[in-house]
Amino acid sequence: MWSNCCGLEFADWSTKLYSRTIETGDPYVGQSKSMGRFAERQAEHDRANPNADDPYNYEILGRANPGDDLDALEEYYIQEGGGPTNKGNPEGCLSNRRHQMNEQRYSNYLKNNPGVFSFQGFTQCALGE
Repeated sequence: MWSNCCGLEFADWSTKLYSRTIETGDPYVGQSKSMGRFAERQAEHDRANPNADDPYNYEILGRANPGDDLDALEEYYIQEGGGPTNKGNPEGCLSNRRHQMNEQRYSNYLKNNPGVFSFQGFTQCALGE
């Protein structure tokens, strides 16, 4: 078992939460469950945007156990990054189209894991702002 600055213990450090940005676009927060899957996700992003003038930059934002821990970490960064950009939130700061967790699921996770995201050093600059 490993532990991080949040006090969570992780059995598998291969799971990742990452941010993808291009010079001219809004950041995107995503997750992968292995190094191999992370490489595949990068290729998928590139294929989905073949006309991008600038290459994507990827930054690993954190690591968590697959499932609720990883989903909650992603939702944390989506909220801290200004939220997804969609019909309901046209002024969102991220290119994500949806939240990773609905409000009730995220609220329950935080209630059952108090202080989990109160680690030092987090700023919105982590998402390129």
